[in-house]
Amino acid sequence: MEKTRRPLPHPARLLDDQRGAIMVMGIFMAMMLVGTLYYVWGIGGAILFRERMQDAADTSAFSAAVVHARGMNILVILNVIMCALAAIEAGLHTAKDGVRAAATAADITCGICIATLGECGCCDSCTYVFPYESAASTASRVYDAGHRLIDPLMSLMHTTAQAVRTGAPIAGEALVVGYSRSNPYSPTTSIGTMIPLGANLQAEDDPTNDPCDDRVYWPAAAIAGTASLLEISFNVSAYYGAGMAVAMIFDHKDNSREYCPDYFQRVPEDSHLGEEPFQLRTVMYGDSPFRWTRGGVLMANWGNDSSSSTSIYDALGLATRLSFAQSEYFYDNVNDDPHEDYLWHQRWRGRLRRFRVGGGGVGSCTIPGCDLLETVSGMVVH
Repeated sequence: MEKTRRPLPHPARLLDDQRGAIMVMGIFMAMMLVGTLYYVWGIGGAILFRERMQDAADTSAFSAAVVHARGMNILVILNVIMCALAAIEAGLHTAKDGVRAAATAADITCGICIATLGECGCCDSCTYVFPYESAASTASRVYDAGHRLIDPLMSLMHTTAQAVRTGAPIAGEALVVGYSRSNPYSPTTSIGTMIPLGANLQAEDDPTNDPCDDRVYWPAAAIAGTASLLEISFNVSAYYGAGMAVAMIFDHKDNSREYCPDYFQRVPEDSHLGEEPFQLRTVMYGDSPFRWTRGGVLMANWGNDSSSSTSIYDALGLATRLSFAQSEYFYDNVNDDPHEDYLWHQRWRGRLRRFRVGGGGVGSCTIPGCDLLETVSGMVVH
């Protein structure tokens, strides 16, 4: 059977044909909808990424500040322990000196009595010679035993304090790195660090005699009086009073200063709370999983990849992969306690601060990497 050929439509009729117009519009609308969803998806993912990055920075910064505050509180404990040990040793030393002086006074007076055949009227002093000599010997043995025990303990406490001053920042840095490499922040975060690196706690060996004069002297005096009374078995006489008076006047201050200076810890006089030395900053770096959104941006720009747009996009991309946080450790009773008391009370705390570059004021940034932080600080919202 022969096929019939359908005649072509007249050109005029083809121009008037409206069929398929909605389909063309639908295709463009579908493309726009897909692009919109693409951007919403990318923006939502980027927000989640930034939130996780910022959480990691905040958590690590606060944890580092807490570690530093605990380090300062440990120094407080070491100071208190060293003060107690120094007071015990100084008290035993003064008791030994006082009882020895009392025994010597009794010996001299008894010798005068014997030499004058009792005409001086002081022969009752001879009754104190043997008890006081025995007490002086006991006091010397007690002091020697105490010194052999306390002196190495004081050296150990001092060495521990120096280790804490160096070790607390190292522990804080390790904690920051640990947060960046573990759940729930990894694999969002790749690596984190604390700025500045290698800084010690704001503490140093006290180069003055103030801790011994203010905190060791009077407890040691009380210990000296109690120990000496026990050693002479409460056999009190004028010789005892004179001997202890001589020891307190001439020996006790030097005895109290045996571990001053350079054993006790203090906050440096030029370190003030809230300033740069007490500030900690953490930087977290993450490899954003949403870099593919750049392809969508280029597609929306019809492949336009000019140098200016590329540099801006690269800068924004770097900013999205970095998160910053700042914290500080501080003494929580600054209005009531003087500066020299900061390492004698366990009132050190840690807290988050608003991120800022430098300690306040133009040109005040002295930390390593400050130039880089100033470059990106304008893109940080925290």
